[in-house]
Amino acid sequence: MSSPREPESGGAFPQTAWTLVEQAVVAEDVIRDRALNELAAQYWQPIYIYLRRTGRTMADAEDLTQAFFVHLLEKKLLDRVRLREVRFRGFLRSVLEHFLANTARTASAKKRFARFSFDVHEAEQWLAACGQATPDAAFDSVWAMERLEAAFAGLRSELKTSGREWVADALLERIGMASPEPVSVRELAARHGVSDNQLSVAMHRARERLKALLIADLCSDRATPEEAAEELAAMFAALGKRPG
Repeated sequence: MSSPREPESGGAFPQTAWTLVEQAVVAEDVIRDRALNELAAQYWQPIYIYLRRTGRTMADAEDLTQAFFVHLLEKKLLDRVRLREVRFRGFLRSVLEHFLANTARTASAKKRFARFSFDVHEAEQWLAACGQATPDAAFDSVWAMERLEAAFAGLRSELKTSGREWVADALLERIGMASPEPVSVRELAARHGVSDNQLSVAMHRARERLKALLIADLCSDRATPEEAAEELAAMFAALGKRPG
């Protein structure tokens, strides 16, 4: 996966899945279409990577990803899930498994009109780097990375207001997300012109804020704070990292 990107909407933290689901179901046409496209943009990669890990070709996986989102709309499944009776990530995977089990539908899904625009290049890079993960593990891992990237984008946006976005960049390098290997505190401190202790304190605060942003994001997916903490642990386990 690429390094975190700043949100396009003026640095605002991305909307929660539930806000987008609500807009995709009940909003006016322009807002509804924008919400549908944002949902697809946020969630197509776990779907696509899951499909690729089941042994499907790039072309088949791309066709089925398109067909899956069309299926969500045609069957009005988002209207059902907006009542928040399930967590959105679990809902998506459940519907995907049911969708794939219907072989007649998947067989007729090829070459359908492409409503959503997907660039599979980044997803293919991720697949090449992630080894032989199972479909479920691949789905969880790419979901976890995207949530972490979104949280880092939110953290960097917050720090940017005080001219301290470099702290987020240093934290990225320290945990090995922006470089092949984790960079030492001493090297990072020298690079940013601060003492080792100053950098350690700044990164500790940034890490705590990052956790808070992640938990807030996970709570938006119908999780209680306790469930969000469990999801956070599962998320870092999927990434092979520790949250602390």
